[in-house]
Amino acid sequence: MTLGIAQTHDKWAATQSQDRRVNLLSQVPADAGLAPITKADFVGCVDRCVRLLVVESKAAIAMLESAQAQLRGWLYSKTQALDDGTLVDFALFDAAILSIEERWPQSGAQGQAHLLHASRLLAESVYAKT
Repeated sequence: MTLGIAQTHDKWAATQSQDRRVNLLSQVPADAGLAPITKADFVGCVDRCVRLLVVESKAAIAMLESAQAQLRGWLYSKTQALDDGTLVDFALFDAAILSIEERWPQSGAQGQAHLLHASRLLAESVYAKT
């Protein structure tokens, strides 16, 4: 029996005790926002986070925390730029989230629903700045 994304997310959230919660921004090195990244790196990080939300395993959750920390580090640095000089900001993040269906193969209605739900969970998480 496989769990749905909502059930997986709820199960993951239930395992996070209040005293174990860590501000993921503190896990990103202070100089992480200084080196330019490519747009492919940024979009790849967004895609990786969404894929990890779709995959239902404990290993995926651990990798998700690391990928989200990287994404938040870039978004909240205020100085992170792409290699072409474009500032990494929430408009860039929104564009990556909104175009995710274009980068993923079509996998039927249920697969698309999981993809959209995972995308929404990622956006909510990133905007929550936890």
